[in-house]
Amino acid sequence: MILDEPLFEPIARYWRFNEGIKEMVSHKPVSIVDLGCGPLIRFYYFLQEKGIQPKAYFGIDPLIDDTIVDQHKYIKNITLIKNALKRKIPLQSGRADYVVGFAFLEHVDDPKSILNEAIRLLKKGGKVIFTTPSPRSKLLLELLTKLNLISHREIHEHKQYLDRFLLLNMINKENKKKVHIRHSYFHPWENNLLVLQKK
Repeated sequence: MILDEPLFEPIARYWRFNEGIKEMVSHKPVSIVDLGCGPLIRFYYFLQEKGIQPKAYFGIDPLIDDTIVDQHKYIKNITLIKNALKRKIPLQSGRADYVVGFAFLEHVDDPKSILNEAIRLLKKGGKVIFTTPSPRSKLLLELLTKLNLISHREIHEHKQYLDRFLLLNMINKENKKKVHIRHSYFHPWENNLLVLQKK
């Protein structure tokens, strides 16, 4: 399956992936849960390009392409799950070195539940790494869709725009005791980078 993309879409995706991969250790096999992995599990291939070979990769998204599922069903280290991620993540606790979500959290109905579920999946020392556009990016993103420079569908499906205050207040009281929290903004268009490391 090949998807035609607006001009800026792969550029923005590369920036997001690149911010995330800076938080990862590349010299050891790792277990990665990729929330909202998209139809083509692009982050999996980005990892390979950067020399990171997951010992286990779990891609979860309601839109995973059936052809991609068929192509990877006999590869032992890849598990692809079609799931809309309403409130729960269908994986066991404590199994992930990294739980990532790139331009994902703004698409779900209950981001608070999903964020706390992501923490549940972490091993000790593991990290949740999320990027999500901030409210300051909303007008620019909508303009870029009108110019057909980024995906209409992606922006139309945004349920909310989150900032540092909203993101940090989504972490429940018990989980705040379990993680080290870091937040920063990065370009393009004032994206949030949220990193939660399990103590």
